[in-house]
Amino acid sequence: MNNLISKYGTFIIIPPLLAIIACIALRFNVTIRGDVTLVQTAPGEITAYLPPDAPLSDTLRVETTDFGTLTLPLITCCREPSAQKATCHGTLPADDTLLRASITIGTKPLYSILLH
Repeated sequence: MNNLISKYGTFIIIPPLLAIIACIALRFNVTIRGDVTLVQTAPGEITAYLPPDAPLSDTLRVETTDFGTLTLPLITCCREPSAQKATCHGTLPADDTLLRASITIGTKPLYSILLH
């Protein structure tokens, strides 16, 4: 038995491992995030610069590393050549007038990343 395992052990273990990796890659998705720049332009008004493919609704939900999730009611939105510009109600939680954040754009299957 030891002779069999020492000769063919690698070939016995690799196919089940590849099958497990394939099952995991086909089952799970990865969240795609985009960078957002928030600028306090007036008291009670924030301008957000979003990626061009970011989905928008009546509220903008951004996630920051320092302050957690911010939910901002959307006033207007316009498309610029390189980004989307959204104007929202609210104030930034810090004394700064500029804040970097991220937004969830969508999901992507794990196998597409592994095969890339």
